[in-house]
Amino acid sequence: MQLKRSFIIANSLSSWRAGTDCCHWKGVTCDMVSGLVISLDLSELNLRSRRLDPALFDLTSLRNLNLAFNGFIGVRLPESGFERLTDLLHLNFSRSRVSGQIPLEIARLKKLVILDFSGNSRLYFLESSFQTILSNLSNLRELHLDVVKIRSRGSTWSVVLAQNVPKLEILSLSWCGISGSIHSSFSRLRSLKMINLRYNQGLTGKVPELFAELSSLSILDLSGNDFEGQFPTKIFQLKSLRTLDVSYNPSLSVNLPDFPDGNSLETLNLAWTNLSYHMPSSFVNLKSLKSLCISTAGTSKELPSLIGELPSLTELRLYGSGWDKPVLSWVGNLKQLTGLRLDQYDFSQSAPSWIGNLTNLARLDIRGCNMSMPIPNQIGNLAKLTTLEFIYCDFFGQQIPSWIGNLTKLTSLWIFDCGCSGSIPSTIGNLTQLEDLHISGNMELNGTIPRSMFALPRLKGIYLERNKLSGSLEDILAPLSSSLSSIILSDNQLTGPIPKSFLQHTNLEYLSLESNKLTGTIEFSSILKSLYFLSLSYNLISLTDDEGETIPLPLPNIVYLYLASCNLTKIPVALRYLDTLWELDLSSNHISGVIPSWIWENEKGHLQSLNLSSNMFTTLEKSPSLVNMTYLTVLDLSFNRLEGSIPIPVTTSIDVALDYSNNHFSSIVPNFGIYIENASYINLSNNKLSAHVPSSICNGRKLSILDISSNNFSGSVPPCLTKSVSLRVLKLRENQFHGVLPENNKEGCKLQSIDVNGNRIEGKLPRSLTYCRDLELLDVGNNQIVGSFPFWLGILPNLRVLILRSNKLNGTIRGLQGGYQKNSDHFTKLQIIDLASNNFTGNIYSEWFEHLQSMMKNINDEEEILEYQTNITSKQLYRDIIGITYKSNIVMIGKILTTLKVIDFSDNSFGGPIPKSLGNLVLLHGLNLSYNAFMGQIPSQLSSLKQLESLDLSWNKFSGEIPYELTSLTYLGLLNLSYNNLTGRIP
Repeated sequence: MQLKRSFIIANSLSSWRAGTDCCHWKGVTCDMVSGLVISLDLSELNLRSRRLDPALFDLTSLRNLNLAFNGFIGVRLPESGFERLTDLLHLNFSRSRVSGQIPLEIARLKKLVILDFSGNSRLYFLESSFQTILSNLSNLRELHLDVVKIRSRGSTWSVVLAQNVPKLEILSLSWCGISGSIHSSFSRLRSLKMINLRYNQGLTGKVPELFAELSSLSILDLSGNDFEGQFPTKIFQLKSLRTLDVSYNPSLSVNLPDFPDGNSLETLNLAWTNLSYHMPSSFVNLKSLKSLCISTAGTSKELPSLIGELPSLTELRLYGSGWDKPVLSWVGNLKQLTGLRLDQYDFSQSAPSWIGNLTNLARLDIRGCNMSMPIPNQIGNLAKLTTLEFIYCDFFGQQIPSWIGNLTKLTSLWIFDCGCSGSIPSTIGNLTQLEDLHISGNMELNGTIPRSMFALPRLKGIYLERNKLSGSLEDILAPLSSSLSSIILSDNQLTGPIPKSFLQHTNLEYLSLESNKLTGTIEFSSILKSLYFLSLSYNLISLTDDEGETIPLPLPNIVYLYLASCNLTKIPVALRYLDTLWELDLSSNHISGVIPSWIWENEKGHLQSLNLSSNMFTTLEKSPSLVNMTYLTVLDLSFNRLEGSIPIPVTTSIDVALDYSNNHFSSIVPNFGIYIENASYINLSNNKLSAHVPSSICNGRKLSILDISSNNFSGSVPPCLTKSVSLRVLKLRENQFHGVLPENNKEGCKLQSIDVNGNRIEGKLPRSLTYCRDLELLDVGNNQIVGSFPFWLGILPNLRVLILRSNKLNGTIRGLQGGYQKNSDHFTKLQIIDLASNNFTGNIYSEWFEHLQSMMKNINDEEEILEYQTNITSKQLYRDIIGITYKSNIVMIGKILTTLKVIDFSDNSFGGPIPKSLGNLVLLHGLNLSYNAFMGQIPSQLSSLKQLESLDLSWNKFSGEIPYELTSLTYLGLLNLSYNNLTGRIP
């Protein structure tokens, strides 16, 4: 009964009553002789709990423990307890939403035959724990760890398996993040019947021949990896093989063998591999084949006739190249098909009306296709259709057809990112069998939500996010009996109040209404107990809280709570008593004063993400320099008015993101580095931090993005930062650093952005920068750097932004001749170059501009932004900020588009004529050559720069007339030709 009490929601355990024989309770099995509980199977009972109760481990005679498909959301598996269950044969926590590290104590369960933690994306093995646990499980027959992260170097994972679990029959490690090649010792696992390694994109090398020696192998799934070379054809000959999937390995070459009669293959997926053109005529011998997935681009013309002779085929998935205008009408003759997927085809000239011939279809999936022709109305006659999916298609503004309402057996409907317009047809109310409805990402889809939608009797999930739906929300009829468990209406234009029925819905678990224009006032106490996810962020609502210190009952069991921009003026009192919270977002409100200490002192709490950014907090209660938040992965306190010492979390999480930017923090604990060893993102910018950067920062060996800009740090730049093999972004601008810029690591440099602008860096730029092959931005402006122009940076293949302004550089700008070929690839991606305010002299060679291919029209440079992925959920992307002179003003650019092209050579001593080759840079937006000694006539070739918005040639020695051709520069917002020797008429 103690175990039952630990569940928040346990409606399915009504048979568990005090005073009754537990051996007759649901999910409980007892030994017939001893009467002890030997099996506890509570799988798929929709149980919800805040913890894994220790009473569970008192059942020391258990042989089977199954808690799969329940809601232990955010619950960490305990470090101790499992070691008491030494008789366990089967342990199953699949899709139970547990998190944290797999406990080492599981290694004590030496009798285990089946271990299943699959479907828990927040679980992980450290490399050492993976080996420690498996080394004691020699009796294991089945290992299911799908989406559990296994931190292992190279092929170590495969060696661990081969050495420790010789009896393994089922191995399922999809989406585990394993890498390297499969070690040859893997051949020891002779009993394997199933191998599932799908979507581990770090898996490389060749598919081992040894798989062909596994005589019991029935299922082999290697899809979504990076295998290369020739796929061993002997694997096709395995008599026991029923399923083979090697799809999405584009470097894997596949030659189909001659298939003998009696081949047992039932599922074959070869899509997005390098499949040979030749299709053997013996392909028709695959008499048992039920499911075939294949790319049609570049395959034999005999393919349609061969597929037509497969008698058992019921599911067909065809993949094109994206621009194929296919002739697929032959598919309409496969009347036995019950499932069809068409992926990456161009139906702009001929709509696939032949689909209407497939009257047995139960599932139709069309993805990534050009559907500019009218959507075939013949689909509306497929009376047996239960699943219809249009995903990433382009409907070119077509409306969702009303014939959708004819498909009365539909249980699942997807229209996702397809560019639909108009409104959702009211006929959707005819789909009385519908359980899941996804109409999302159609930015021109408008109108109101049909009232009949919420009345569909079997509907469990409504997903209508990222459209332009408007109007007010209607009440849910009979909310107490509705089967709806998920409602997602975020990113629309919905108005009016949130209906009370939404908050009275007893089965509702997931409610997302963020980014609309909803109004009204909501009492925090009205939040449903059943909800585990609630997002009301970015509306026009006000959320109010009961005054006083009494505990509000009943407490909601919420795990994810997002209340950004909800006009909050204080932190809701009820939050103090919630120990279920996993992620909390109170950003962009009007909360002022003190951040209370109970946020990190809640010992029962499992808070992993806390976002209090963009408020008006001034201090932290008790002014801690360290805060104990064991499970924290994300902390965002940016854009407040916080003072004093920066609070560093003490956490056991393996990946941490911290943002303290734009506050008034003045100190940080000197040894803070020992607490941020697992931090990948740290932003301390725009504070009042001073003195030397603590040397303990070198402990941050996982740091990927570090921004300490706009402080008062002094001393030299810590060499460990430039030598880091993990750092991608190093932002040190606007501090007081001095000395030379340290050498970077010559091997393994991953730096993509280096910004030390506005310091007192001196000496020459280190040539070791040439080893940073991923470098996109280098900003060393406003320092005291000496030497000549660093032409050697030109070999960096990805360099886009180079800012050297306001230093002490001198000499000429060479034309990259003399050892550098005219047609070499130096500086080809450069889009912004700023050499202003140095001491450069001499002429600029014509060849120099001929290298800047990114500024020329023949380069197809799609508009992107220089940005970097982060792990901080509230700020998915980190963007560079630079300052350039544009239209005579210093402009700070926080969104650097790859299409922005600027050259600034102003305030130097360049002379001679302007090279005519400058006219080839037709994509240029800004050109500043002012305050130099250029002479001669202004070249008429500048009229080719049709994108030019700012042209400044002032304070030079130009003579002659202003070229009339410059009048064609219609985008010019600034033209400055003053203080030259120009004559004649102004055009």
